[in-house]
This record gives sequence, structure tokens and C-alpha cells, in this order.
Amino acid sequence: MPDSDGLIPAKSGSPDGDEAVTGGPPSSFSLRAHPSFAAYLTGEAASLLGTSAHAVALSALAVLVLHANPGQVATLAVLSQAPAFVLALPAGAYVDQHAKRPVLIGTDLIAAVAVAVIPLTALGGLLSFPVLYVVALIVGSATVLHLAAAISVVPELVPGPLLHEANSRVGGAFSLADAMGAYAGAGVVAALGRSARSG
Repeated sequence: MPDSDGLIPAKSGSPDGDEAVTGGPPSSFSLRAHPSFAAYLTGEAASLLGTSAHAVALSALAVLVLHANPGQVATLAVLSQAPAFVLALPAGAYVDQHAKRPVLIGTDLIAAVAVAVIPLTALGGLLSFPVLYVVALIVGSATVLHLAAAISVVPELVPGPLLHEANSRVGGAFSLADAMGAYAGAGVVAALGRSARSG
């Protein structure tokens, strides 16, 4: 028989007991129960790690390889950050009207191709500041669009009652990936420094 609140007590051992009795979300959240979210979390953490490493290494590359002056380093930094100010609102509007998965995959591919231009032009003796400027703009723009889609896709991967914990896991994973990417970028900088000194 229903209790005074009109809720039927859950049977003992029911996996949804907490939710049935209290009306709240389950007490635990298993990524194994949501493989799409687990794949998303892994992919986004890896993507952010690469983005963070690129951000650290790009300016160092300009200084150590192309011997950039302060003005050139500042220009590179401005071009890297400009898309975040110019494209943030349009990116949000765009991803609201389009499927998120193609945007996530497409922006990652665009950024990867742009970054690959750097070693290719370096091997051909064509690496220059205009190349770095264009790469910074392309990667920055792709990152803004990617992050807009990455934020808005979470509600499509997990049910509403689990959104809070899912977002917490996203925040933790992204913070860790960002820190690891910065360390990876610093490692690239150190390797470039040793190569420059030995050369």
C-alpha cells in the first residue's frame, strides 16, 4: 500500500532502491553502465591533453627554433586566444542546431591536420611565423567549436538524474588532462632547448 507521500517502498535489493524511495538519483554512477559517456570522457581528455601540450609548445617553438622577438611571441599568443572571444557565442549557437558528434570529430581532425603542418614545413625548411600564426588561428577556432559541442553533448549521453555526477567527472578528467598536457608541452620545450643548444 502507498505510504503518506504516495510512494511505494522499493523491494529489498532493488538496484534502483534509492531513487524509488527518495525520488533522487542512484547513490553510485558506473561508467560501465554508460559506455557512450565513458568513450566520450576518454576521447575528450585525450583531446584536451593534446591541446594543452600544443599551447605550451607553440610559443617555445617560435622562440627556440625561429628566435622570435617579444612582439612576435605576443602576436602568436593573441592569435591563439582571439577565437575564444570572437567565436564563443556563434559556436554555441551552431552546435545547438547541429549534431554534436560530427562537430567533435571534425574539429579534432582539423586541429590535428593544422598541427601536422608544423613538422612538415620544418622538415621542408619552410617553417615561418606566418605558418605558426595560421596554425594558431585554426587550432584556436577548432578548439572553441569543439568545447562548445563537448559541453552540450553530456545531457545526450547520460540520464538527467546522473548529470551532476557526470559533469563532476568531466571536470575532474579535464583538469587532469590539462595539467598533464602542460607537462607534456614542457617536455617538448625541454627537448627543443637541448636540440637548439647541441645544434
